[in-house]
Amino acid sequence: MIIFSPQDPIGSSIMLTGMIHIILAALSSLASMLSMLWMGLWFQEQPKCHAYSRYTFLSLAFVFFFGGLTAFTVNRIPFSGSMERLTIGGFLQWLFVVGVKVFHSTNSATQQGKNAE
Repeated sequence: MIIFSPQDPIGSSIMLTGMIHIILAALSSLASMLSMLWMGLWFQEQPKCHAYSRYTFLSLAFVFFFGGLTAFTVNRIPFSGSMERLTIGGFLQWLFVVGVKVFHSTNSATQQGKNAE
Protein backbone atom coordinates (compact mmCIF):
# COMPACT_ATOMS: atom_id res chain seq x y z
CA MET A 1 0.00 0.00 0.00
CA ILE A 2 2.88 2.37 0.73
CA ILE A 3 4.45 1.86 -2.71
CA PHE A 4 1.29 2.54 -4.73
CA SER A 5 -0.39 5.12 -2.51
CA PRO A 6 1.79 6.71 0.17
CA GLN A 7 0.20 8.70 2.95
CA ASP A 8 0.29 12.47 2.56
CA PRO A 9 2.71 14.29 4.88
CA ILE A 10 1.08 15.59 8.06
CA GLY A 11 -0.21 19.11 7.60
CA SER A 12 -0.32 18.99 3.79
CA SER A 13 -3.46 19.02 1.68
CA ILE A 14 -4.96 15.66 0.73
CA MET A 15 -3.82 14.41 -2.67
CA LEU A 16 -5.22 11.53 -4.73
CA THR A 17 -2.57 9.09 -3.50
CA GLY A 18 -3.32 10.06 0.11
CA MET A 19 -7.04 9.50 -0.44
CA ILE A 20 -6.37 6.10 -2.00
CA HIS A 21 -4.14 5.28 1.00
CA ILE A 22 -7.00 6.09 3.38
CA ILE A 23 -9.50 4.01 1.37
CA LEU A 24 -7.18 1.01 1.14
CA ALA A 25 -6.30 1.25 4.83
CA ALA A 26 -10.00 1.34 5.73
CA LEU A 27 -10.77 -1.67 3.53
CA SER A 28 -7.79 -3.57 4.91
CA SER A 29 -8.82 -2.81 8.49
CA LEU A 30 -12.40 -3.88 7.85
CA ALA A 31 -11.28 -7.12 6.18
CA SER A 32 -8.91 -7.89 9.06
CA MET A 33 -11.57 -7.37 11.71
CA LEU A 34 -14.15 -9.37 9.76
CA SER A 35 -11.71 -12.26 9.43
CA MET A 36 -11.15 -12.17 13.18
CA LEU A 37 -14.89 -12.13 13.82
CA TRP A 38 -15.55 -15.05 11.47
CA MET A 39 -12.69 -17.08 12.93
CA GLY A 40 -13.96 -16.37 16.45
CA LEU A 41 -17.42 -17.58 15.49
CA TRP A 42 -15.93 -20.66 13.82
CA PHE A 43 -13.83 -21.43 16.90
CA GLN A 44 -17.01 -21.31 19.00
CA GLU A 45 -18.47 -24.13 16.92
CA GLN A 46 -15.41 -26.35 17.29
CA PRO A 47 -15.46 -28.63 20.36
CA LYS A 48 -11.85 -28.05 21.45
CA CYS A 49 -11.44 -24.41 20.42
CA HIS A 50 -13.55 -22.40 22.86
CA ALA A 51 -10.45 -20.84 24.44
CA TYR A 52 -9.33 -19.66 20.98
CA SER A 53 -12.77 -18.15 20.45
CA ARG A 54 -12.46 -16.06 23.61
CA TYR A 55 -8.88 -15.14 22.69
CA THR A 56 -10.04 -14.08 19.22
CA PHE A 57 -12.83 -11.89 20.55
CA LEU A 58 -10.48 -10.23 23.06
CA SER A 59 -7.96 -9.59 20.28
CA LEU A 60 -10.76 -8.23 18.08
CA ALA A 61 -11.83 -5.84 20.84
CA PHE A 62 -8.20 -4.70 21.21
CA VAL A 63 -7.83 -4.12 17.45
CA PHE A 64 -11.21 -2.37 17.23
CA PHE A 65 -10.41 -0.05 20.16
CA PHE A 66 -6.94 0.94 19.01
CA GLY A 67 -8.06 1.13 15.36
CA GLY A 68 -10.75 3.61 16.34
CA LEU A 69 -8.28 5.51 18.49
CA THR A 70 -5.90 5.63 15.54
CA ALA A 71 -8.58 7.00 13.23
CA PHE A 72 -9.50 9.62 15.83
CA THR A 73 -5.96 10.73 16.65
CA VAL A 74 -4.44 10.78 13.18
CA ASN A 75 -3.08 14.27 12.46
CA ARG A 76 -4.17 15.39 15.97
CA ILE A 77 -1.40 14.13 18.22
CA PRO A 78 2.27 13.50 17.52
CA PHE A 79 2.21 9.80 18.47
CA SER A 80 -0.75 8.65 16.36
CA GLY A 81 1.65 6.35 14.51
CA SER A 82 2.10 4.44 17.76
CA MET A 83 -1.65 3.82 17.90
CA GLU A 84 -1.47 2.46 14.38
CA ARG A 85 1.37 0.11 15.38
CA LEU A 86 -0.66 -1.17 18.34
CA THR A 87 -3.57 -1.91 16.04
CA ILE A 88 -1.41 -3.75 13.53
CA GLY A 89 0.51 -5.51 16.31
CA GLY A 90 -2.74 -6.72 17.87
CA PHE A 91 -3.82 -8.24 14.57
CA LEU A 92 -0.41 -9.78 13.86
CA GLN A 93 -0.11 -11.42 17.30
CA TRP A 94 -3.59 -12.91 16.84
CA LEU A 95 -2.65 -14.13 13.35
CA PHE A 96 0.53 -15.74 14.71
CA VAL A 97 -1.32 -17.57 17.51
CA VAL A 98 -4.07 -18.80 15.17
CA GLY A 99 -1.43 -19.86 12.64
CA VAL A 100 0.37 -21.91 15.29
CA LYS A 101 -2.97 -23.49 16.30
CA VAL A 102 -3.78 -24.42 12.70
CA PHE A 103 -0.27 -25.74 12.15
CA HIS A 104 -0.48 -27.97 15.24
CA SER A 105 -3.97 -29.14 14.29
CA THR A 106 -2.84 -30.03 10.78
CA ASN A 107 0.31 -31.71 12.08
CA SER A 108 -1.72 -33.68 14.62
CA ALA A 109 -4.21 -34.81 11.97
CA THR A 110 -1.35 -35.92 9.72
CA GLN A 111 0.20 -37.94 12.56
CA GLN A 112 -3.16 -39.59 13.30
CA GLY A 113 -3.52 -40.50 9.64
CA LYS A 114 -0.05 -42.09 9.59
CA ASN A 115 -0.75 -44.03 12.77
CA ALA A 116 -3.98 -45.41 11.31
CA GLU A 117 -2.12 -46.92 8.35
